[in-house]
Amino acid sequence: MSNTVLAQLFESIADIQEILQEDTFRIKANRKVARIIADSVEDFAILHEYGQLEDIAGIGPATAMRIREYFQTGTISEYQQLLGQIPEGLLPMLKINGLGTKTVSKLWREIKVENLNDLLAAARDGRLEKVSGFGRNKAANIAANIEFRLETEDRIPLGRAIVMLEALKAQIWSSGLIDRIYAVGSLRRCCETVGDIDLLAVTADSSVMFEFISGMPGVTEFIIVGPNRVKFNWKSDNIRRKPCEVEIFTCTPDNEFGVLAFLTPGSSQRQLLCESAEKKKLIFNESGLFKNEKQIKCSSEAAVYKKLGLQYILPTLQDDTAAQKLAQAKKLPVVVQLSDIRGDLHMHTPFSDGRSSIEELVEAGISMGYEYICITDHSRSSIIANGLSVDRLLKAIEKIKVLNANYKNIEILAGSEVDILSDGTLDYEDEVLAQLDYAAASIHNGMEGSREKNTTRIMKAMDNPYIKCICHPTGRYIRYRRPMDLDMPMIFKHAVETDTALEVSSQPFRLDLSAEHVRQAVDIGVKLIINTDSHDAASFNLMALGVAVAQKGYASKADVINTMPWKKLKKWLEKSN
Repeated sequence: MSNTVLAQLFESIADIQEILQEDTFRIKANRKVARIIADSVEDFAILHEYGQLEDIAGIGPATAMRIREYFQTGTISEYQQLLGQIPEGLLPMLKINGLGTKTVSKLWREIKVENLNDLLAAARDGRLEKVSGFGRNKAANIAANIEFRLETEDRIPLGRAIVMLEALKAQIWSSGLIDRIYAVGSLRRCCETVGDIDLLAVTADSSVMFEFISGMPGVTEFIIVGPNRVKFNWKSDNIRRKPCEVEIFTCTPDNEFGVLAFLTPGSSQRQLLCESAEKKKLIFNESGLFKNEKQIKCSSEAAVYKKLGLQYILPTLQDDTAAQKLAQAKKLPVVVQLSDIRGDLHMHTPFSDGRSSIEELVEAGISMGYEYICITDHSRSSIIANGLSVDRLLKAIEKIKVLNANYKNIEILAGSEVDILSDGTLDYEDEVLAQLDYAAASIHNGMEGSREKNTTRIMKAMDNPYIKCICHPTGRYIRYRRPMDLDMPMIFKHAVETDTALEVSSQPFRLDLSAEHVRQAVDIGVKLIINTDSHDAASFNLMALGVAVAQKGYASKADVINTMPWKKLKKWLEKSN
């Protein structure tokens, strides 16, 4: 669906209007349109095709005209006109944590900041701290956030890479020329950021497929063209993203798993595989596995590893040199699998900032084969996320209880993602928390505090007997926001002492805890909960990413709370600290 890009376009129109200090009503109207499009289950491309745009509530004639213009020309003239009125470097500044449209507008007008380099210079030479609303500490934080952003500027966050991957796969699959298609390289290994997008297509005719690719939308410069490989620049359907490199390898079904096993690992593991092959007088390369130039057909990647005398290493562990040594000794531990997950304990509904109804989330949980899910809308201090007042929370609890009584094949828990306030107290009183089946706590504001303050906030929340989990503990947002300054060993220790779980968020821009922190946590006995933090039913599929992070940290099934069957989880929830 093109809804995501179209919604982003209207959001960008509103951003530029706000930077230009245009009429507030028009700004709000464009943000409303963006929200309507983003939340819609209807594909606006199809609505446009059948002349049904104005059938959607909130889409009037003027808006419909702009949407039609987008589908006819690929852009909206109003957006292009607005873009010409501001320096091109202003919009990227909105990606920096702590900067909104009003602040960017102010900095542009008052100290002539036009891009990230200008802003970094202003932060370093003292001009920024003299702007009203700033100060030395805030200027220092802005500088650190810009440096963090620039360090990874050429990398694609996993979340965006997955969206681009799915778009590419859909285009290639539409050719009807392939049997299967896989992500390979760093994307398949679920690295937090990737440099490019690598794919393996199983096809009987590479040349015809490559000819099809040359005519695909977004394909620009070709870098490499070979008999079984093509590399090119591709511009995704995204108004803010520069072209990225895509490399597509091909193979026939006969050598599918040998090629897949060769293309997935990082360089150090590929070297191990090649050396293992050499010891057995075999040849292993991008064409597969061979003996005396005769191809060895394997039924799976694990079969390839077995032929090489190695224990199979999951893609998520294929960057880990320790895993390679364990595989040689055939002592790799069994890590948690997606099939081990029995439920999801973090999701949002339209009661706060979610887009799918409780019923839709329940049906999604059933389709995943889950035994339980928990609705955890935001608490009252999360104003930007439409957090629930106590009265609204109690109404939500009542609705969940009624629904739970009507569903026999899944347990629906009433929960909350409760804000940890600046002093470490919680956003709801204990008498309110006592009415929930499950309460988790998160920091959403004031992340720039000192290590001592941030650590104390989290530990104080853990001390509350109703809090069972700390969500996205470090608060990082990959490429856009650094993690909070925290004493993680102290937090891990306190989590064990209070029997508080720590979340591994499956949201691809969070992946928080990180794999490194997962490993440290499980080493001392911290329990984890892998959640999706879903804001719509489709996001339930993100669970695989959280599992991938847990695997990278060597978490086992026993380390993860939501691998428990319902009866065992119920006992854990009822246990007081």
